[in-house]
Amino acid sequence: MPEPPLSFSICHDSQPGGILFGWNGVRWLRLESQAHHSVLILKFSKRQHGMDSGFTSSHQVIFRTALQSKWFNGAHNHSEYCQGLWKRFRPSSGSESAFVVSIEDPLVETTTKKGVLPQVIALVGNLGGYLSLSGVLFTLVWVRRYPRSEVTKTFEARTLFGHSEDGEPAGTGTDEIPRASGNRDSTNMTMTPIVTLGAKASE
Repeated sequence: MPEPPLSFSICHDSQPGGILFGWNGVRWLRLESQAHHSVLILKFSKRQHGMDSGFTSSHQVIFRTALQSKWFNGAHNHSEYCQGLWKRFRPSSGSESAFVVSIEDPLVETTTKKGVLPQVIALVGNLGGYLSLSGVLFTLVWVRRYPRSEVTKTFEARTLFGHSEDGEPAGTGTDEIPRASGNRDSTNMTMTPIVTLGAKASE
């Protein structure tokens, strides 16, 4: 199938005239009317418009024609438009006419009206991107002062969910240090006698 830009012709021999219709997949749409013995050059375009609610989406095909040129009652050789594809079923009545349809744009414009849910999802996604970029810039500007210290290595150690441990890492020796308690137990207290030695003063 050839790609735009291209053109095709629709010829007829009707004394009252002709009407150009376009099929949008559901019904025929009236695009342009034409009087007899005339040539119309039309620019044909297609676009889609629909609604996206977040759960479902639907689009409607819209055809549009723009009149570029029109001739009436002129001495035209319609064979140059139809190029032998026009089959006559009866003698000509002298009212030959032709639609010359030009398709210049190879792209189909699609517009979608978004509902509340897609807008919220897009907003949250954009906000998350801004936060990620801010975090990257923060870590690039504010670097760690002691990146190779044991405290930094301990803080950045990772494990699977549910495998975290209380206390200090093994091998640091901090678990062997006794911790002071706020409660005093009298049974565990020992008394050490103090002996004072001294010389007896002579009389």
